[in-house]
Amino acid sequence: MPTRSLPFERLVDALQPARDQARNPLVQSMFTFDVGERTRFELAGLEVRALPVPAPTVKFDLCLRLEERDDGALDAKLEYATALFEAPR
Repeated sequence: MPTRSLPFERLVDALQPARDQARNPLVQSMFTFDVGERTRFELAGLEVRALPVPAPTVKFDLCLRLEERDDGALDAKLEYATALFEAPR
């Protein structure tokens, strides 16, 4: 059976699925694991450190980020859509 190619936009137009603009249509979860050297930024006479930047909303329903610290331990950050999950879960 021969395969046929169809642009994604035409497939969506043909199927007309129910769409929620508040949710990502393709991916609902993300996992990242950052390993490696961090770039150090130094300025003479100044103390420089990274500060977390809070995001007003999450980009995925569930996101787990792991980052290896200099001492080999892991820092973990879990973000979730509060409309879908409760904190105790």
